[in-house]
Amino acid sequence: MKALLDSGILGVIILAMLSVGLELEFRYFRALAQHSVALMAMLLMQIVLLPAIALLISYALDLSPILRSGILLIAACPVGDMASFFTLIGRGNVAISVMMNAISCLISPISMAMIFTGYSHILATRFEFAAPGWGLVLRFFFLITVPMIAGIALRHARIAKIDLISRFLRFVCLLGVLALSVYVMASRFEQLKSDWRFAVTASAPLALAAMTIGWTASRVLRVQRADSLAFLISFAVRNVGLAATIAITIMNRIEYAVFSTVYFLSEVVLVLAVVIAFRLWVAKIRGGTLDNGTTTKL
Repeated sequence: MKALLDSGILGVIILAMLSVGLELEFRYFRALAQHSVALMAMLLMQIVLLPAIALLISYALDLSPILRSGILLIAACPVGDMASFFTLIGRGNVAISVMMNAISCLISPISMAMIFTGYSHILATRFEFAAPGWGLVLRFFFLITVPMIAGIALRHARIAKIDLISRFLRFVCLLGVLALSVYVMASRFEQLKSDWRFAVTASAPLALAAMTIGWTASRVLRVQRADSLAFLISFAVRNVGLAATIAITIMNRIEYAVFSTVYFLSEVVLVLAVVIAFRLWVAKIRGGTLDNGTTTKL
């Protein structure tokens, strides 16, 4: 059973990374050229600020060691591929969302290893998921970077119906994450029953803080509102599939995947609420003019 579970989880995350590569059309690279400063600044803030916020939340709420490791793992993970879907239905800048997803995943073997090392120094003990030497980097490279590069190569090989293949893979990956969430909740029911309040109390502030930073920082950088929505969503949507893969398959510790499951559910509810509010706000703006009579620009 364990071997089957590990194979399924690895299959889901590899297909997810492959689908991210398949999304990288040439036109999306224009977003990188046009918003290079904003993209790099936002990526750096994700790497630095989200783990710092997770640490603060874990200490403020006095989380158990398992939940503390769970929230720190989620904060270190790259952008989840569902960010593009949320950005699309919110009518944000999908190109920015795709590039944030792709770049954060490409650099994650290095960024996550650095974050884990930082955790070890701050906690004054070896972080649960920190692998010795370059072991973690190499594992992440073959798990994340290689499938993404393969996806990029397939995208530009002009394979017929590549967009349909990409959408199908994303749908399969979503089903895989949902199935994994159900499995974790069922297999760790007693733990979930005792810890769910703390997990929700920790995951909701992390997602809300991430969205606040994403929106505020992007507005300071003076990007358009549709771009800001993409940054907001990218900050909040974490790669829970990767977090579960690390916890269950690499570390053989399913209990650490409980927080990832709760965060995933919290993330979906909160991001969808923001997306709906954003669309209503945009519709209201486009339906009239500002108080001074000028036309608004998104």
